[in-house]
Amino acid sequence: MRDKKRAVDISHEIQQQISNYLFAVSLINVGLGTLVGGGLYFLGVPNAAMWGMLIALLNFVPYFGPVAGISLLAMVGLLTFDSLWRGLFPPAWYLLLHLLEANFVTPVLLGRRFTLNPVVIFVSLIFWTWLWGVPGALLSVPILVSIKVICERVPATSHVSELLTSESNSIFDNLKLLRLRKRGASASSSSLVS
Repeated sequence: MRDKKRAVDISHEIQQQISNYLFAVSLINVGLGTLVGGGLYFLGVPNAAMWGMLIALLNFVPYFGPVAGISLLAMVGLLTFDSLWRGLFPPAWYLLLHLLEANFVTPVLLGRRFTLNPVVIFVSLIFWTWLWGVPGALLSVPILVSIKVICERVPATSHVSELLTSESNSIFDNLKLLRLRKRGASASSSSLVS
């Protein structure tokens, strides 16, 4: 009975964490898409609202989405404007906003709640994209959040959740910490045996 209750608790926590993550990321992406679309409108890019919505959707895919968005806006800018410099303004505008969003807005809004290590997110993204393509890219972070919650709640796998977190911002720091803890645990168990 306790295992069923634990499984239900874990599933509720996973649902809550993924819901919070998707809601926060959706708000961030809508804001980013609105700012990009508004900037493109003032730069004179045709269909600026459509490009803003596309940027908002692409930003759901970590790492690859912004690269695709910058590439698309570079093509649109270069095809729309006669001058090379003016044609580079649309991707430059998006790049500036994306850098602000990725380095300041998202860490502030998500940093305290979702402490996933960026290296682990990148590896997860590569793996799930390789396995399932675009759906895998979209689901990579929610799958990682689910794995983290399960590992936090199951005592035998709590060390894995420490690897997934970014409190030290380095997976290598987390690995060193785990090695030190294992050495300390084996040293204390050997002192108990002697």
